Amino acid sequence: MEVSPRHADRTPIISLRDVTLSHEGRTIQRHLSFDVRRGSIFAIMGASGTGKSTALRSMIGLLAPLTGAMLVAGQDYWASNASERARIGRRFGVLFQSGALWSSLTVSENVALPMRMLTDMDRSTICRMVELKLALVGLEEAGSFYPGELSGGMVKRAGLARALALDPEVLFLDEPSSGLDPVSARHLDDLILDLRDALQTTIVIVSHDLANLFATADDGVFLDDHTRTAIARGAPATLRDRCDDPRVQAFMRRGLPAPTPVREVV
Repeated sequence: MEVSPRHADRTPIISLRDVTLSHEGRTIQRHLSFDVRRGSIFAIMGASGTGKSTALRSMIGLLAPLTGAMLVAGQDYWASNASERARIGRRFGVLFQSGALWSSLTVSENVALPMRMLTDMDRSTICRMVELKLALVGLEEAGSFYPGELSGGMVKRAGLARALALDPEVLFLDEPSSGLDPVSARHLDDLILDLRDALQTTIVIVSHDLANLFATADDGVFLDDHTRTAIARGAPATLRDRCDDPRVQAFMRRGLPAPTPVREVV
């Protein structure tokens, strides 16, 4: 079932314009140009090694592009000074693939950390906000647990609660279903949709998991490792059903039977 972009308007919150990315002197992706619309769930798709995570690192401010610009609500992020970039970065929340929780802190302490470091909220307000964020992801009873005591699905949800700590306008998810069993992955997909609906947050997902992509994303871009650029744009289900590029089809229809040719009746 194709996800409807009913919550997205046509105003871009993030725009990449002719962006070229490199790592250790090697060009990873070049001439990337696309818009992420407000309220959308935007997927960065492609096989392993195509540069999805590199694109994500650049979009969250960890890797400056060789060329091109990233506009956030119309402001050129990389042309801004450090204090402006920090201000813009507070509009972002990030769930890293591993969860990236501090093992020596409880779940509540992990979620509270961005609030303590980046806001002037008092202790009681932070405690109430932590309870709210944990409730949003269904971890009301897990605040006193340490990361080592959590299941894989709980680690992802705890990382998601921390990513939501500062009420981000844009939430970045790096391989959110990686390492999860199918039931936990489906619950996480449902949670992503619920958060988009409840908070009206724009979400950017980097994923190679087709079930996750089809269940959540209503727009996206497909990166190719041969040409090292984006070769298709649209919702995952649209690319699966309507894009005739063989490279896109090989990825989007992997594991599916080949379509049966229609025989013309004479």
